[in-house]
Amino acid sequence: MDDRAVPSVGAIAPDFTLLDVDGSPVRLSEYRGDSCVVLYFMRAFGCLPCRAHARRLSAQKIRLKSYGAAVAVIGPGTREEAAKLAAKMKKPIPVLADETGEVAAAYGFRRVLFRTVLQSGTVVVDRDGVIRYMRRVTNPSASLDEDGLFLALRHL
Repeated sequence: MDDRAVPSVGAIAPDFTLLDVDGSPVRLSEYRGDSCVVLYFMRAFGCLPCRAHARRLSAQKIRLKSYGAAVAVIGPGTREEAAKLAAKMKKPIPVLADETGEVAAAYGFRRVLFRTVLQSGTVVVDRDGVIRYMRRVTNPSASLDEDGLFLALRHL
């Protein structure tokens, strides 16, 4: 069992660096001062509801930008798996491979149901690096609440 404290709304977001599908590093702290960031954590790159949510966020890229938000999808797996998902999205957004699972764990996404199912969900980090919205769920169909997400963004 992981004994790390689970971050919540109001906490400083754990910084991370992950590689995008091209092998370029993406570091959360590079967004500080410029934009808030929506992080969508997938259960798995092959999870159908998670893939639908990733496509939905990709389709909302312009709307998210109007709120001053960048968006990235993070999934457990390889860059090759991330690249396959990114290739299927019409308006691509960064898809990052969390190959070790350490980033998801740092945000409190845990394996549940006899450690077989990884939670999925959505996190909003403001321009100061503070978590302003967090949704962690076991059912991936509920991992993206667009109304709650945009309400949180309106208050930033």
